[in-house]
Amino acid sequence: MNKSELLAPVSDYASFHQGLKAGADAFYFGGKSFGARAYAENLNNLEIKDMVSKAHIFNKKTYATVNTIVFEKEIDEVIEFLDFLYLAGVDGVIVQDLGIVNIILQRYPGLELHASTQMNVRTVKEAKELKKTGFKRIVLPRELSIEEIKNIKDNVDIELEVFIHGALCVSFSGNCLFSSFHGGRSGNRGKCAQPCRQLYQVDENIESYAISPKELNTTAHIKALLDLGITSLKIEGRMKSEDYIYKTTSIYRNIIDNVLLDKVVDYEKFNKDLAILFNRKFTKGFLFNEKNEDFINRESSNHLGVLIGTIISVDRNYISFKTSEDLYFEDGLRILGDDLDAIVINQLEVDGNMVHEAKKNSIVKIRSHYNHNIGSEIYLTSTGRYLIEAKNKEISKINIKGRLYLEDDCLHLQLDDGQNIVTEKSEKVEEGRNANFLERIKEQVLKINDTNYRYLELVMDIEKKIFLPIKDINLLRRNAILKLEEIRENKYPNRKIKDLNYKNKRFNRHPTNLIIKCLTKEQIEASILLGMEDIIVERATLYKYYQEKYPEINFYYYNSRVEEEQDFPNLITNSLGNVKNQVSSWYLNTCNSYALDFLNKYQVKEIGLSTELSFDDIKEMTESFKKRNDNLPNLLMYAYGRVELMLMKYCPLNKESNLLNKGCSLCLDKQHYLKKDGNNYPLIRDKFCHMRILNYQIIDLSNHLQELEEIGVNSFLIDFTIENENEVKEIIEKFNLSLKENITSKDIYLGHLYNKVL
Repeated sequence: MNKSELLAPVSDYASFHQGLKAGADAFYFGGKSFGARAYAENLNNLEIKDMVSKAHIFNKKTYATVNTIVFEKEIDEVIEFLDFLYLAGVDGVIVQDLGIVNIILQRYPGLELHASTQMNVRTVKEAKELKKTGFKRIVLPRELSIEEIKNIKDNVDIELEVFIHGALCVSFSGNCLFSSFHGGRSGNRGKCAQPCRQLYQVDENIESYAISPKELNTTAHIKALLDLGITSLKIEGRMKSEDYIYKTTSIYRNIIDNVLLDKVVDYEKFNKDLAILFNRKFTKGFLFNEKNEDFINRESSNHLGVLIGTIISVDRNYISFKTSEDLYFEDGLRILGDDLDAIVINQLEVDGNMVHEAKKNSIVKIRSHYNHNIGSEIYLTSTGRYLIEAKNKEISKINIKGRLYLEDDCLHLQLDDGQNIVTEKSEKVEEGRNANFLERIKEQVLKINDTNYRYLELVMDIEKKIFLPIKDINLLRRNAILKLEEIRENKYPNRKIKDLNYKNKRFNRHPTNLIIKCLTKEQIEASILLGMEDIIVERATLYKYYQEKYPEINFYYYNSRVEEEQDFPNLITNSLGNVKNQVSSWYLNTCNSYALDFLNKYQVKEIGLSTELSFDDIKEMTESFKKRNDNLPNLLMYAYGRVELMLMKYCPLNKESNLLNKGCSLCLDKQHYLKKDGNNYPLIRDKFCHMRILNYQIIDLSNHLQELEEIGVNSFLIDFTIENENEVKEIIEKFNLSLKENITSKDIYLGHLYNKVL
């Protein structure tokens, strides 16, 4: 069984110290920009530098999240931040943007490159490609099963990081555009508005939290991950409080250590503590093949807490109940009833006496905000006892061995931490008269309680009597500790930043064209009748059939975001595993000129641009690229269609129908919708029985093709999903006309073209 790294989140500087006390092996954190938790407190540069130094002193690792997509005008700023991180000594950087990958590989030798879960790396082939590219680690998507992870582990020599606790996304990792297109806050830029946590209707069913997942909890399954040899076990929580980070890390530290020693683990106690800290109910997740019906909490999307009692008496705004948990002054409670009452205990009465603490099974009396009924349930939602526990916990000291000896009439102190050996010497000693003074020297050198170290042993290799002033002995001790500290914190003393270097390239660009993506046979037939020469097909059987029947037409197979890499001659792909000499998808999130450079190394025939780019973003990107190259590669832009807001392993139709197994084919009987605020989001399944949520608004850039062509776009994607044959014909005819002349369509939706995403 392997000892895996326990990786703790850092929400602010205080939470880092709590994670250190709790026994984390490594920490992941964000700066004030470019991290996927933009609304966390995060760290300023001074705090980052201090945190990295302290982490290294304690032999812990630090990983910076620079895992948003980055627009062209932000490139200089992100390079400045990466420069700082590199020289500050961070061990690794977690990224998703291919342009940032490109920059890191060239500019920062020796910096560990970790593929963010947002990159959605889920296949052996893509993992091998990332290893070849220069990645050290992959943060695996939370939708992968333990069996799928084992397949990657067995076939690719690369570090793997797995989420073991915390919030889950209902969408496949890196595949959510819901917040971006409804709220203007991009999850890919760390500003998700969490639309999945809101109320929806599925068709005409009662309103519920239909796509809000429970919290991941793998306490009972840690042994399986250790047995598999997962490099890093990751706790989600950069938006959480310091007591959450301390206690959750402590619990998993305890479980990991006890499992490794084959000791008994008190899972019941640990899970109660975890539930008090934060829960929307718990799930073992798709990681351990959770059933569809047990993945979502339809009743609530907020923290539930733990039931600790029911009201047994009411006296105006005072209630009494028997508590099943210890209660403390300033604990948080939620009382369910006609009025949902959230209170912080500021008066706590037991047996007529005001107290600061009430033991479990006590009858307690507290003040509430509303009148409540006897029998109303009371939940504990927060407690101060975890911070009290953290306050009384010390950071584990670093073990060292010491040796005192004489050389050249100077007293020498040698310290050995098992990795480094340092030696410090004093001024020349004098001849001593008192043999007991050697014990006084040892006594002074042992005084390191106010440092980060503790002696396993201190050997005295001195045989003659000597004398040295106490102040000089103390100085010797302090200087030796300081020298060891400096070596430990300065982990990468020889780092040097390299200049970016790009060779001028020239590309063969094809004439401006339309590319039609079809879901149904009727859509394909209509597109062929209208003379379309580039058609994307989602199903392999249809692709093979039409490719053979119409060899003069360029048919492309759409290699979806969650399927194994295919090897058809013409592909639209979302994976680096088979992007070479193919067309990269618009969902691969190409957002800047350095990402264009990166994909050009794969000789990509055509590069799909992110649907989150504005006109100005594209213009700035193409202008920057042309400054380094003779011209542009072929650029494909999403010009028409219902953008796929989410792609989910979870099926809300199956859940709403109370079915126990997927594969029910409910989605085939009629068109189903997710509904909110009068808007109907079409639900359609993909070829693997995954559920797709489409935008209710249809992007239509037909009025703007010529101005987009002027800034470098030369392919326009028309994405058909639920359109009928007549709608297909009408739309293609309109876009064909718009390639020839400016047209004006009224009341059309432009997506982010002139509505820049945050």
